[in-house]
This record gives sequence, structure tokens and C-alpha cells, in this order.
Amino acid sequence: MGLGSAVSLIAGCMIGSGIFISSQGVLVYMGSPGASLVVWAVCGLLAMLGALCYAELGALVPESRGEYAYILRTFGSLPAFLVIYTFVLLGRPAAIAAISLSFAEYVVAPFYLGCFSLPQALLKGMAATCILLLMLVNCWSSWLATRLMNVCTAAKVFSLLVIVGLGAVVLGQGCGRTEALLSAFHNTTQQAGRVVMAFY
Repeated sequence: MGLGSAVSLIAGCMIGSGIFISSQGVLVYMGSPGASLVVWAVCGLLAMLGALCYAELGALVPESRGEYAYILRTFGSLPAFLVIYTFVLLGRPAAIAAISLSFAEYVVAPFYLGCFSLPQALLKGMAATCILLLMLVNCWSSWLATRLMNVCTAAKVFSLLVIVGLGAVVLGQGCGRTEALLSAFHNTTQQAGRVVMAFY
């Protein structure tokens, strides 16, 4: 894996599929567009601080094995084993399932326009097919898996640039509705639980 693929891997991990799904949830929980933008900015800052911490750890502990190497050096073998064991059995499979279900929803939704609920069996079948195909690609060839990862990361970045670019063009033409920005923090929630859920 070269430098470009390494950057693509990190960018792909940081730009998760949640960015395309969770924006509505943040607005619903916060209650106002201004507060939603503040939540996105704070989350971006936290992600950047986390990335800088990992960069520092990577420079201090120049070994492979990721978090396992850091926890092993700091706390010993038992905590390192328990963290990685939990990550392998619970954390990563749950994340893969969530991402695959999101992918399946985006693939299936155009065929069910106007429907409020999509067939759950079809969504789960599409998600399982996605997981199996990615597993087969990774088993077949690491070169092909790296190329697929690069393409997927490029697609994510391109999609975000298109969304931001089109929004800027519409706003610049004066076609966009900007009334919400005049009272950007109106109806902002005061409930701590809703703020926590917006960050989650």
C-alpha cells in the first residue's frame, strides 16, 4: 500500500456513510439550523483532535497492530486483548452491518419511490450481499481491494464536493431559501438529552 492508498484509507474511515444519513437527525434533535452547524463544527474539531492524537501515537509507537500496540504498551496484555476482542466481536461487525444497511437503503430506495417503509427482508438481503462481495474481493486480491477502497473514497469525496458546490451555486444565484439563517438559532433545544443525541 502506497502513500495515496494510505491517505485514501484514512479519509475513507473519517468520512463515514453517516455524513450522508445523520444530517437530518442532527437538525431534528437540535431544532435549529444554526445549532446544527455548531454541532457539525464541534464534531469536526473533535475528529481532527482524535486524528492528531493517533498521528502522535503512530509516531511514538512505530509498529503495526493499531490500537492493540498502543494499549499493550500502556496497560499491558490483558486490557489490550480485551479491547481488541471486543472490537473484533462487537464493534467492527456492528459498524459493518450499519454501513451495509445504509448502502442497501440507498440502492433499494429508488425502486420504491413514494413508499414510507422499504421491505426489511430486501434491505437485509442487499446488505448481506454487499458484505459477502466485499469479503470475496478482499480474499481474492489485496491489490483489487485497495483499488476498490480508493474508488469508494474518491466517490465519497466527490459526492460531498458536488453537494457543497451545488449548494454554493444555488445560494450565489439567490435561488436558495435563506430565511432560516435570519433566525438561525430560533427553536434551539434546551434539553441536554437531545443535544447528546445530536452529537451521537
